[in-house]
Amino acid sequence: MQGGDSCRLIAINLYSFVEAPFSKQAKFNFDKFYCYTYEAQRLQDDLVDLELESIERIMNKIDADPEPDFIKEVERQTWQLLYDYGKRGRRTGLGFTALGDTLAALGLKYDSDTAIETIDKIMAKKLEAEFDSSVDMAIERGKFADFDPDIEAQSEFVQMMEKEFPELYQRMMRHGRRNISISTVAPTGTLSMLARTSSGIEPVFLLSYTRRRKVNPNSPNTKISFVDDMGDKWEEFTVYHPKLKDWMKINNEKNEEASPYYGSTANEIDWIKRIEIQAVVQKYVTHSISSTINLPSDVTLREVGDIYLEAWK
Repeated sequence: MQGGDSCRLIAINLYSFVEAPFSKQAKFNFDKFYCYTYEAQRLQDDLVDLELESIERIMNKIDADPEPDFIKEVERQTWQLLYDYGKRGRRTGLGFTALGDTLAALGLKYDSDTAIETIDKIMAKKLEAEFDSSVDMAIERGKFADFDPDIEAQSEFVQMMEKEFPELYQRMMRHGRRNISISTVAPTGTLSMLARTSSGIEPVFLLSYTRRRKVNPNSPNTKISFVDDMGDKWEEFTVYHPKLKDWMKINNEKNEEASPYYGSTANEIDWIKRIEIQAVVQKYVTHSISSTINLPSDVTLREVGDIYLEAWK
C-alpha cells in the first residue's frame, strides 16, 4: 500500500458458504459466495466515502482551531494527504477468514492437493465477483481518478486477468474500475475469535488445549485438578476448537483423530504445501497476504532459508 493511504478492510467468512458442513453432502455454494462478495465490494466503496466525510470534519475542526496556521500546518497537511489519496484511488482490502474451517467442513485436509484445487476455485470466484462489482460501480459512480488502460496493461496481475478472465478484462479496460486496488488477506485474529472460526488463510492452530480456572476449595461441587506452588487450587478443563465441536455434534463423534482436522493443524502441515496455498491465493489478490508458517524450535537455518527461497520461487 502506498504511503498516505488508508487500510480499509472487510473479511468474508468463507465457512458460511458451506452447505451441510462436515457431512458427505457438504459443498461450497459458489453462486451465493459471488453475490455476497459483489455486495461486500460495494460496501467497501461506501466505506471510502464515510472515511472522506470524517476527514472533512477533522480538517474543518483544525481550520476552526484558534492556534496559528504554522502550528497546525503539519497536521492539516497530513489529513489533506489522506483525503487526496483516498479520493483519487478509493483503495479497498476485501479479504476472508475461516479458510481452514471451510476446507475441513468440505472434508478436505488443509494441505492436500484437492484442498489447493478448491482454494483456487474459491479465489477465482472471489476475484470475478469483486472486479465485476468494481467495474459496475465505475459505470454507475465513476472510475478511480488515475485509471489508465495503458498503465493497467503493464501489470502482471492485469495480464493474468486478460488470459483467465477475458470478458471481465475487456469490460474493465473499456469502463475502468472504481477502486485502484481491491483485495487482501489480513490476519483477522479478533474477528475470527468473535466468529468462532479459524483465522484468515491459516490452518487451525490446535484442535484442543487445557485451561485452568482458579477455584475456591470451600465451594460446593468444586473440582480441584491442580495445586500450584503457592497452594492455590485450580480446575483444569479442555477447550475445543469451536468448529471441531460442531463436527463432533454433527457426526456424534468425540475422537479428534477421526476428524478432517486431524494432521492438518499449524504444527503438522507440510510447509511446502503451505507455501503453495499462499501462492494460489496471492495469484488472485491485489494486495499482500498475512501468513504464518509454524516451525519446531530445533529448525535449522537451512530449512528456514529453504522456506524463503521456495516462497520467492
